[in-house]
Amino acid sequence: MTPVQLVRRVSKHDELAEEAVERIVRLDQRAVGHPVIRRWLLCDSKLAPFKEAKLDKWRGRSPFDKEKSDSLATRQIAGRNASLSDLFDDPLDVNDQRNLIEALGPAIPSDLQAYVVSQTNDDLSRGIRRQKAHFRLPPKPDKSAYESVRALLERLQ
Repeated sequence: MTPVQLVRRVSKHDELAEEAVERIVRLDQRAVGHPVIRRWLLCDSKLAPFKEAKLDKWRGRSPFDKEKSDSLATRQIAGRNASLSDLFDDPLDVNDQRNLIEALGPAIPSDLQAYVVSQTNDDLSRGIRRQKAHFRLPPKPDKSAYESVRALLERLQ
């Protein structure tokens, strides 16, 4: 569709107007000041703050950005769990992560549970490893220091 066709769709204020505004704003951020888009924004004063928030979100994206998958949050949480478990010298493997997601049950949306079930162990572990790299944790404690303190405490008792 051309930008003119998108503007016409916005001016109709139908269910496709929001999608048209998103496409226009992602193409050119200056379009937010266009009278047709301003009218769409202010046509319902109760919805105006929500529409303004959407416009702010769309301004930061290019027209070629892909939508983030819903499974990203699941992979990020699993990556964080895996990196934290490394600190305790008991790393979680993919099966542990699956069991954890199953144990949470209704707290996790059904589409994300279906995503975890549909992934093979290799694919899921690859996604977790990629997310795990984003988390910086403190270095593991020196075991020799703990053993020295324990030995000292045992002598004192």
